[in-house]
Amino acid sequence: PPMHSGSEVVAAAAIAPAAPDGYPLEGDIASAGGGTFASLTAYAEGRDTVLVECGHLVRMDFVSAAQLLNVVANLQAAGKKVKLRGVSHLVAALWEVLGFDRVAAIETRKT
Repeated sequence: PPMHSGSEVVAAAAIAPAAPDGYPLEGDIASAGGGTFASLTAYAEGRDTVLVECGHLVRMDFVSAAQLLNVVANLQAAGKKVKLRGVSHLVAALWEVLGFDRVAAIETRKT
C-alpha cells in the first residue's frame, strides 16, 4: 500500500520487487520524484521486451505520468519494446493524452 507523508504520496510500486510476470505498478502514484521509476530501468536491463503489470494501479497524477513517460521513452530509444498491461481506462486516458502510445503498447483491463 502507498505510504503517506503529509500531502506527498510515495508509491509502493517504487519499492515493490519485480513480479515473475512483469514489473508491478500498484496503488496511487503521486508526486513521483526523479528516481521513483529507477527500479523499472533496472528491471529492463537484459530484456528486449519490458512488461509492466498495471492491474493493481489505481491512479497516477500528471507529474508521475510524465516521469514514467520519460523512463518508457528512454527504454524505447534503447531498442526495448514496452508493454503496459492491465491499465485502467482512467489511467490509459491520461497516458494517451501524454503520448504513451507512441513509445509503448497499452493494454487496458478487460472490465
